[in-house]
Amino acid sequence: MDPGTAIAIGQVSAKVLSIIWKYYSDVKDAKGNIHSLANELQDLHDVTLKVQGLLQNQPADVNMTTSVTLARTLEQTLLDIKDLEHKLDPGTGDKLMKRVGRRALKWPFAKKDVDEWIAKLQRFKSTLSLALNADQTSLLVDMKKLQITSEHERLLGKLPMASEASFNSYNQQYESRCMADTRIELLQHLQDWGTRHSQPIFWLSGMAGTGKSTISRTLAGIFDERNLLGGSFFFSRSSSETNNAARFVGTLANQLTSISPKLRDCICEAISAHSDTLRQGLRNQWEAFISGPLSHANFGRRPTVNFVIDALDECASENDIRLLLQLFVEVQAIDNVDLGIFITSRPEVAIRLGFKEMPEIIHYDLDLRDIPREIVDHDISVYLRQELRSISLEQGLDDWPSEADLQALVLKTDCLFIYAATACRFIRDKSWDPVERLSSVLGNRSASEGSTTQLDDMYTQVLRMSLTEGRSAREITMLCDRFQLVVGSIVALFDELSTFTLAHLLSTSIRSVEACLGSLHSVLNIPQEVHSPIRLLHPSFRDFLLDITRCGEKRFFKEETYIHEKLVTSCLEVISTSLTRNICQLPIPGSPVHEVNLETLDTRLPKHVQYACNHWVEHFVRTNQESTIRLCCGTGVVDRFFKEKFLNWLEVMSVMGRMTQAVSMIAAMSQKTEAMILDHNVAEGPQSLNLLLEDAKRFIFSHRGIIEGFPLQVYTSALVFSPGNSIIRKIYSHSFPAWLHRPPIVPKDWDNCVQTLYNPDKITTSIAFSPDGKFLACGLHTNGVDLWDLATGALHSTLGTAGYYVHNRSVSVAFSHNGFLATSSNSSIVRVLDPVTGQCLHEKDFLSNLQERPEFRRMHILERIRLKVKLAFLPNGDLVTSFGHGEVFIWDRDRDEVSELLHSEYSSWILWDCSVKGKLLLECREKRSASSDYLVYDSTTGTSMPLNVTGDGGQCSAAAVASNKYAAIAFSVGGFVLLDLTTGIQNNYCSLASLGWITALAFSPDNDQLGIGYDEGVVESLELHTGQRRIVGNCGWSSEVNAMTFSPDCKTIATLGSFQGLVHLWRDTTVSKTLLEEGGPFRGDRQFKYSISLFSPKLDLIAFFTPDYEDGSVQIYNTANASLTLELIGHTGTVKKLAFSADGRQLAAACKDRSMSIWNIQPEDNVKTTECEHLIPDIGHISALIFSPDGQQLALACNRTELQFWNPIKGALVDRFPAHGDVEDSIVYSSTGALIAFKSVDVKVFDVMSGDLLHSFEANNCRHVAFAPDSILFAYRKDDTTIMIHNLETDHSVSMLKTEDLNGPLALSPDNKLLARAAFDQFMVADVDTARITLRFHTPYQWEISQLEFTEDGGSLETDHGRYRIGQPCDHPASATSDARSCWRISDEWIDDEWILEGDRKMLWLPPRYRPKRGAHHDGFFVIFTKSGRIITMDFSKEPVCTDEEKKGLENWMPPVARDVYITKGDLDWDRL
Repeated sequence: MDPGTAIAIGQVSAKVLSIIWKYYSDVKDAKGNIHSLANELQDLHDVTLKVQGLLQNQPADVNMTTSVTLARTLEQTLLDIKDLEHKLDPGTGDKLMKRVGRRALKWPFAKKDVDEWIAKLQRFKSTLSLALNADQTSLLVDMKKLQITSEHERLLGKLPMASEASFNSYNQQYESRCMADTRIELLQHLQDWGTRHSQPIFWLSGMAGTGKSTISRTLAGIFDERNLLGGSFFFSRSSSETNNAARFVGTLANQLTSISPKLRDCICEAISAHSDTLRQGLRNQWEAFISGPLSHANFGRRPTVNFVIDALDECASENDIRLLLQLFVEVQAIDNVDLGIFITSRPEVAIRLGFKEMPEIIHYDLDLRDIPREIVDHDISVYLRQELRSISLEQGLDDWPSEADLQALVLKTDCLFIYAATACRFIRDKSWDPVERLSSVLGNRSASEGSTTQLDDMYTQVLRMSLTEGRSAREITMLCDRFQLVVGSIVALFDELSTFTLAHLLSTSIRSVEACLGSLHSVLNIPQEVHSPIRLLHPSFRDFLLDITRCGEKRFFKEETYIHEKLVTSCLEVISTSLTRNICQLPIPGSPVHEVNLETLDTRLPKHVQYACNHWVEHFVRTNQESTIRLCCGTGVVDRFFKEKFLNWLEVMSVMGRMTQAVSMIAAMSQKTEAMILDHNVAEGPQSLNLLLEDAKRFIFSHRGIIEGFPLQVYTSALVFSPGNSIIRKIYSHSFPAWLHRPPIVPKDWDNCVQTLYNPDKITTSIAFSPDGKFLACGLHTNGVDLWDLATGALHSTLGTAGYYVHNRSVSVAFSHNGFLATSSNSSIVRVLDPVTGQCLHEKDFLSNLQERPEFRRMHILERIRLKVKLAFLPNGDLVTSFGHGEVFIWDRDRDEVSELLHSEYSSWILWDCSVKGKLLLECREKRSASSDYLVYDSTTGTSMPLNVTGDGGQCSAAAVASNKYAAIAFSVGGFVLLDLTTGIQNNYCSLASLGWITALAFSPDNDQLGIGYDEGVVESLELHTGQRRIVGNCGWSSEVNAMTFSPDCKTIATLGSFQGLVHLWRDTTVSKTLLEEGGPFRGDRQFKYSISLFSPKLDLIAFFTPDYEDGSVQIYNTANASLTLELIGHTGTVKKLAFSADGRQLAAACKDRSMSIWNIQPEDNVKTTECEHLIPDIGHISALIFSPDGQQLALACNRTELQFWNPIKGALVDRFPAHGDVEDSIVYSSTGALIAFKSVDVKVFDVMSGDLLHSFEANNCRHVAFAPDSILFAYRKDDTTIMIHNLETDHSVSMLKTEDLNGPLALSPDNKLLARAAFDQFMVADVDTARITLRFHTPYQWEISQLEFTEDGGSLETDHGRYRIGQPCDHPASATSDARSCWRISDEWIDDEWILEGDRKMLWLPPRYRPKRGAHHDGFFVIFTKSGRIITMDFSKEPVCTDEEKKGLENWMPPVARDVYITKGDLDWDRL
């Protein structure tokens, strides 16, 4: 509704009010009437303004309920107010006022008139108010509906949808449907079935060209008209959207939302609740977004719904076809809806087997070949008659064709509708005489026989007429060459491309492509619009062209491998010329991928570029050996791609959401080149390419997660943290970010960990390889099972019943030799699943068996779920399981019987392992005894063998049994035993030094290796035939190894870590260098034991020492290159405390054996072992030590009661005096070194020269004190909330600050005006005189501030978290800013997943193994002590960073606010903080 009338009323009423008030001021009489009318008009004016606001803010698609009444009232109100204006306005010109005078102005209304006007205005006001209230209520309701609709659209937009898949999509609009009087009986039969489903599935099969898709489109249209259609999906092998099932469920779910609002609500709720399911397998998607909403929606009455699925055989994956058929079977369980699924396909083997496995009662099958020929001929005759009649009318032909010709053509079709359609299109070509063309078709005689003979002859005739008829030999050659290039590419493409896109892909002109296709409308659907896709009229044309036995004329035929070779070259040329760094112009290196919208993607990446990136490898793997060699060696296009555009390509694949596909592509290339090298004596090119591909695979697998979420990190984090010898890193070393002046030193080579599998929403509790080694099953805390595709590292599907999270729930998984998956948990239920379909094949509840055991009955339910479950298949297909209650059950699935292992001597059993051949390793507890025996039970013979395990190793921590003759048992005190079951010989092995106790053991399937996992995360391998032990790798931050298993080919070890259920896959090929790393504190078994580090005052050195280990040396690392420069030895005990001198060239250590050592530090280029300069034994217990500011004294507190002063250069005691109390762990010198302070019972200040106690201050819980630079003021913490500032010259308290608990370092400014104090990761600054807080700031680090001091000018605070500029004191607490030369920081690990930030901008992502446990940074220079036990250093640009995109978009770019800005009053944004 137009708000113009309301606006006009407001303007006129305001004008009238002005006139009335003029009367009020100039007319003496009738003031009461004037005032009453003015008030009433003012009220109406106010109401009108509200109406105006309502109308102006009304959404365009919201209709107000009272709009008609409101419009009429507004119009009448406007007319009446204009009338009132006319009667009141005497004219306001100056000439009139001068002529009549203001006092001559008279009020024109009597009281009666005023009352009438007031009544009229009140009526208007009342009507408008009522309408306003009604419309406001209606508007709120409608806006709520709009919000819900908008939210629904947002959620539905998340569904993966194929826009071309539905029967009424834009691309399907010109596809044929059944003509009138054709397929009458069949369509009626299908309509009857679709109205009431006696069987929920209808399968219509038929050979190519029999009209299946036409029937599907017709039926879908009928169902749609009758509101019986739930959705349709037309598979097509020529479209990347519809040649697979990735978008199948999303497309149907989106179409289902139109059935009813309630179903739409249910689907949207499911998307909101299960958004992670959008990336999971078909079964999870189907259950979440199809069967779930259909089952739960409240329809009122039971509706009838149909799905139409066409050309199921054109779905590329047979596994997906099999799974879809299984899901279709399960629709019978949906009682809420009468759901039917209509399927068409060719009678392919996979589909026939799928229907054969279904119960016959739920599906109806009809083969079009079973329809009598006379019915089919009749339908084709009707079609031909109508089409040819249309041609005759267009061409002005009378009595054409003859009935005889028509029937002859019907016979030629051989029941193939595609033949009839192709013939009609061929005859219709306006460039030719239809009579001659019909004669040509009828006169063509086939020289061969076969099921496709007639169709092949038709295609040959079309091509002859288009390419050779009436042409010279030269023209024929030219046309055929162009045909092979253009049409050959069309039939070999993996997606449908438009004329425009195809021309750009082939680097030819649009005119050339159009000229080639112009005469091929008989076999191709060629739209007039150059941006619409070209389509094959039928897939049989592709089969014809690519089969030399069917395409009789060789000039039309081209080897498919040659076509693919040409397409590889074309695709890589497009990539070479089109891809650039940051092609979508993301603003910063840490920009997430979701910032790229679809419009930007299509603009920056045209369709031909997208096709080239997505499919070039698919063409490559379809080339033969000669073509592959030419691509790798001859043209060099593949080599050039990897050396110039590989990172650009990964960025683009990330932006397009195709990283899984990128992994598959590189893996497929590697597999092809490796096979060539093994099978043939090939040139050096493929061999070098294979090495590059292997490195590229490691690069992608290692960095896939960060590249997938943040595309530009492929140039930063991925490159920076790849090993130094990585081929990709070396090739693209020039692409390192310019703002990273010194990258961290990284390992030289890739370690043995080839993949890390992690689902952030779930925790893994067990692992098992599939028999073919392609998948890894991970049991989850939620009772489900994640199935990972190891070829791509992607989550393939989640199987089983998803439950709720239960802490310490144990879920076990196991594969049978024929590929079935068993899962069990502490809930006592064991299920056997088909991992492809997710169907539960068998289920057994062992609760009744467990309840017979008294241990189980006594156990609380929370205790039961904490017990570990064991599960394994026996060779005969039976299942052995243990639920941790001291029992072992064997389930005979064929007879559905459960037996329990029993022995008269033992009361309980622990199942540790089961070999492939059915040997069980059991720990047995004797009755009334705490001791354990071990035995191996052979399930195939029913016999058991006791194991004679000697020695007292403590409790068993892990055990495993091999299929041949070995068993291994590890113990909690460390080490393990290896037993030869044939000889009884026991070999004892110790754990690798300091790696903790063994938590997992596993034998390889070939019985050649024993895998060993430690609680420190280390993975070890023992070669059984040689006895050689080697470190495979280290899980590092994932803590102990909870489980491990070998792949069926014995080449891969999978380990399960305790930290968030991380799964690592290791290739046990070489001894891992993880524990011997250059550039970090990795020395053999010591990698995790460095727990304390100390930086020198200049941050150029860092000392590591281990206070909890007797053999711990002190190591000095040079932070400039992160290299070990000195190893300090000569001390006699474990180091407890360290202190650097001010110049960093002396280091003192207090040791646990009451000695003190002093070293002179002279860093060398090579590692040097340095003996201590002075070793002073038996000093006493040293609780604190510190160098004086000039380095000439070393003060220490001995035995907590005495202060000693040593000459560090001579190692001589200079002075000592009593401390007058117990000295705790800190001593502080004044800046001149004349005074010293420490905390005992009270805070005490001494004169260093005389030893006199100058001051003693009462304090409680004080650990930090501070002298002012001039030593006049002294600050100390009196109690948890009070800081005192004392003037040491006058011996008077200057100030007392009340604050929250901040028990950290203190600092006073050079001018004695400011006090800074810190605690953990924050600091505050207060005014000394007023005791008011002037600044408060949280640093971004998760380690505490240990260094705090003012700079000489007092304008900044220097901390080990960086330098912070603080500005001048102000009236209110403000924020500090990092100095412009120190704007780099590390993000909060609990919020941002550990980024290096520049200001607030994410720049460099830190992989888990490089994340800080503690560290320091200064002026862009970082020293990080990582959680995995290494030290890394990085040096960043000292100047603010301006990215390329910022330079492009901002001519006058300035650094962000949080850079080089002094904080003063009013600058603080508390909400942002």
